Amino acid sequence: MPDTRYLKRRGGRWWFQIAVPANLRSKVGKAVIAKPLDTSDIRTAQNARWEHVASWKAAFRKALDGEGLTAEEIEAEAQTEFRRLAANMVVEPNAYHEQAAGRTGDPVRLALSEWIHDYQADLKDGDYSRVEQQVAEVIQRTGSELDKEARNQLAQSLMRSHVAAFADAIAVREGQEPSPVRALNTARNTVGRVRTRRGQGMAVSEAAKQFVAEKMRDPESSWTAQTRKQSEAVYRLFADHVGDSPVASITRDDAISFRSTVARLHPDWARRPSAKGLPLSDLLKAYGVAEDERGLSARTLERYTSALAGLFNWLRDRGLYEGDNPFSRLGTTRNSAKRLRKERTKYLPFNAEELTALFHAPLLTKTKRADRVAPKKHDAHTALMWMPLIGLFTGMRSEEIAQLRPLDVREENGVAFFLVAEEGDGQHVKSAAAYRRIPLHSQLIKCGFKEYLAAVRKQGHDYLFPGLKPGGPDGKRNWYFTRAFTAYRRSVKVERLDQQTGRNRVGFHSFRATVATALENAGIPESEAVQVLGHEKMSMSYGLYSGGLNLKGLRRVVEKIKYPELDLSHLYISD
Repeated sequence: MPDTRYLKRRGGRWWFQIAVPANLRSKVGKAVIAKPLDTSDIRTAQNARWEHVASWKAAFRKALDGEGLTAEEIEAEAQTEFRRLAANMVVEPNAYHEQAAGRTGDPVRLALSEWIHDYQADLKDGDYSRVEQQVAEVIQRTGSELDKEARNQLAQSLMRSHVAAFADAIAVREGQEPSPVRALNTARNTVGRVRTRRGQGMAVSEAAKQFVAEKMRDPESSWTAQTRKQSEAVYRLFADHVGDSPVASITRDDAISFRSTVARLHPDWARRPSAKGLPLSDLLKAYGVAEDERGLSARTLERYTSALAGLFNWLRDRGLYEGDNPFSRLGTTRNSAKRLRKERTKYLPFNAEELTALFHAPLLTKTKRADRVAPKKHDAHTALMWMPLIGLFTGMRSEEIAQLRPLDVREENGVAFFLVAEEGDGQHVKSAAAYRRIPLHSQLIKCGFKEYLAAVRKQGHDYLFPGLKPGGPDGKRNWYFTRAFTAYRRSVKVERLDQQTGRNRVGFHSFRATVATALENAGIPESEAVQVLGHEKMSMSYGLYSGGLNLKGLRRVVEKIKYPELDLSHLYISD
């Protein structure tokens, strides 16, 4: 028998239903609450019910306590309304909009803009009639007793949620990424510590502690130090936001409220030494931004949400949390917006002019050949003379190159190659597909790489680029190099800013995109290119049953990496 708790089938469709406690029925006006779930599928209904269960049980507790809505709960109601409207909005322009479109070109955008103007005018005039029915529904559903001021706060917040949804729709219609939604209840100037809820069970802080401990237990798959530090900070903020309540009492509203609350923090708050250990309420006082200022980025909010979604998935798997994950699908309101953001932030391939600027810079044209091929002193400049060149002809990531040891350059059956693996201390690869062998390109040999390798071996260094020191939270050897390369790139005027986001689109990672483009232009099949680049094979047959190309096959692929418009003859050690 399927689990139909809190469910009832009516006319082929599933409804949510819950009994009202006997001592609240006179106040609520009914014995049973029923809401349509708009589905005929039992599994969809089973998943959808838990959010309603948590919401109504919280409302019953509030009604029994005779409480009103807190500022945070009003915020959560408004955020929920925003997401509902943004996901289900249907815009039907009237005749005026259609006629005006002859001038503006888009009747839908005109209608949305007009709605924004009308709502904002009503807000200014104190006219909340547009959301009167919604206010009444929220009061009934939550069992709250609201005075006039609180009702007005709720009405204003709901109206702002509509304005935000209209603006979001305009942004998506124009091919832009919607801005992160700011706090909608502007009366909530500060966020105090939330009263711990009644109930028993594991508190949020204890759950997070156990989750992190499990994540760090296996050295082979544990989090990096940076990921652990960032995740623990998020869990601390959330525990503070909900008063370290039992995890079983956490609802979707808590998740929505938390996301909108932390969105008001300054983007650099975590870098301030004085912010360490401060409760969320104090952080907002010290590092909160004004309503018209930019708070946390959408990307940072996605990271916060993902960290908490992971925690609650872990709790559900262990039977410590019942119902849907409160943080699931809480990110960007439209997948198209996420794809758009990814497309506008990923690194692009270098073009011929940029490659010429990088490899004809004074560092490479004025440094003596002996100092480049057999340097007596190793530093960031030594790495800058070789790592970009290796990236250009292998597509390796900067971390993969920086952690290479002399013994990771090997030879087998007459083919010299780089071994990308985790054989040495401190070596890491991104995924199983990143374990690979990449033959030395003939251009690297012409530029004297074998002579450089021999010199490093003779000097007895442990790493191919001994001048690079570990840095950052995870002690990565490319930490300082990345900054050095950025300064080098800017010094030769290689910068490509996205007109929409203002972000630079070229960096060291662009060498991977450049190699991928060169292989595609050479007609190399994707199943072969990924074996050089270290990506998963796209075909199941290749991925499961193929052992991959042998070294001669890999050398054939690598030698297809060519840049006809780039002259490197000034780096050759012999004619």
